[in-house]
Amino acid sequence: ILENNPAVVYARQVGEGWPHTFITPNIYQLLGYTSIDIISRPELWDDLMHPEDLAELMSQGLPSLLRTGNHTFVTRFRHRDGHYRWIENQARLTHLDDGPLLMVGTMADVTKRTQAEVALRENEARTRAIVNTALDAVISIDERGLIIDWNPQAEILFGYTAQEALGLPLDETIIPPRYRAAHAHGMNRILQNGSNTTIKRRFEFSALHRNGQEFPVEFAIASTQVNGQRTFSAFVRDITERTQAETALRESEERYRTLIELSPFGVFVFCEGQTVYVNSTAISILGATEPGDLLDRSPFDFIHPDYHEDVINNLRLVLAGEATVHRAERVYLKMDGTPIHVQVEAVRITWNGKPAIQGFFSDITKRKQAEEALRETNYMLQALIDTSPLAIIGLDQDGTNVTRWNPAAERIFGWPAAEVIGQPLPYVPAGEEAPSHAMWEQTTRDGVLIGCEVRRLRKDGSLIDMALWSTVLKDARGDVTGTFAF
Repeated sequence: ILENNPAVVYARQVGEGWPHTFITPNIYQLLGYTSIDIISRPELWDDLMHPEDLAELMSQGLPSLLRTGNHTFVTRFRHRDGHYRWIENQARLTHLDDGPLLMVGTMADVTKRTQAEVALRENEARTRAIVNTALDAVISIDERGLIIDWNPQAEILFGYTAQEALGLPLDETIIPPRYRAAHAHGMNRILQNGSNTTIKRRFEFSALHRNGQEFPVEFAIASTQVNGQRTFSAFVRDITERTQAETALRESEERYRTLIELSPFGVFVFCEGQTVYVNSTAISILGATEPGDLLDRSPFDFIHPDYHEDVINNLRLVLAGEATVHRAERVYLKMDGTPIHVQVEAVRITWNGKPAIQGFFSDITKRKQAEEALRETNYMLQALIDTSPLAIIGLDQDGTNVTRWNPAAERIFGWPAAEVIGQPLPYVPAGEEAPSHAMWEQTTRDGVLIGCEVRRLRKDGSLIDMALWSTVLKDARGDVTGTFAF
């Protein structure tokens, strides 16, 4: 029996030196020493034991053995090759007939088991450290729904200490009343299913704080099965700030979308060569009836061909970031081909993760027509002034300096326009300054002066008699900006 026993069997006499009186030969496989080595050298045993374990044996193990009559030691022994092995020693005290008190027992190599246990303890310690320092609340429950683990962040998040939470039903602790039935139903369905498959789910809902306040959380749950018993572990994260940010973003986007839709300007977005967005004003300006008339079409379908090259070059600069805003006047084409003048501003944006161009444009056709009409009117007025046989003279707002001096004035008074413009009137004879200024004041007060006979000076020093008409010039607000005399 002893020879076939894989464990080493031994007997030691209790007392001074605790010498071995018997040990099976398989001690050689265990430690690399023979039975004779161990029995003949009593001190060898203590020398082979790890100093830390020897100290613990002397202070705790042997006293326990002597007190109870049996004890199991797990200690490290140095093998002959120099490596330590974990040895489990199951010992008890006994008397053989009338002989001395003996410690008899068995020893077995438990190095792999002990290393696995150490590794397991270390892994559990690491896991516990991770759980305890996690920024998320970590909660575990058993099949009954009772809390079996509650980390420090869970204490902060829900207001219960671990001591208070352990053993409580989860649904009565952090689940709002309106969700408890659904929670219980889901747990029952999982347990009744009886599947050994690990469950991993992530969802969002409102959780309940100890003070009764609800707040949004992200809830990631996983299940494991150990020794036929299921446990469920959840990582819970407070997403109040994220939810508020998402709500603010949605509200901002809704406000922006509303502003864009109600904008008096046409708004478009071009992305990857196609029109991907137009607002209602753009639809109206371009003569379309619905967005589908314009979407998914090239923007150049609505830009006059004369502007294609310039638009391509400028959009390339904006997309490359070499220009932040592109402003220009263009000619667009309505759905029926009618050209319209537009004022457009374009900027680079991101559309669904891709670079795009957002543009704002307004129909300035009427303004352009009015500007053209004004240019024609000004041209005709200038032509009338330049060809008039009457001297036409303009003064500034204060009636001090000359602002206009037509060719007839040059002929009649002898001064060329270049010598007179920006200078005081040169043709008022000495001593006539006050009456001349009084006539200017009367004109600005009454708005017009008709047929006043005056004497004026020519450049050659001669005097001429003439009839004077004058009127005021006003801006769009009705403010006087100058006077005209004929």
